[in-house]
Amino acid sequence: MRTRRFARRAASGRGAGAGGRFIANPKEEAWGAIRALDSDTGNWKWEFRLHSPPWAGLLTTAGGLVFGGANGGHWLALGAKRGKQHAAFAAGHYIFVFALEPGGR
Repeated sequence: MRTRRFARRAASGRGAGAGGRFIANPKEEAWGAIRALDSDTGNWKWEFRLHSPPWAGLLTTAGGLVFGGANGGHWLALGAKRGKQHAAFAAGHYIFVFALEPGGR
């Protein structure tokens, strides 16, 4: 079944477009990452490490930016090609990313 293949890829960490895991390690501080994957090979293109696990979604634009946030209200904008940080600020609360069409639809 297609759903089972999708679940296996997500659980393997090879990138199926969704899924994730939480693994506690008492010897290491909690951290998170935003990663770009090559859709053909499943290999990582880049990784941007965060100070905490991310709980917000991401928004990718046609202009080559990735908007997202981290736990604790940190908003950021990354370049989609290399993962370079272009902007960031502390919003003070959880981050929710959404898009609007011109005309408010």
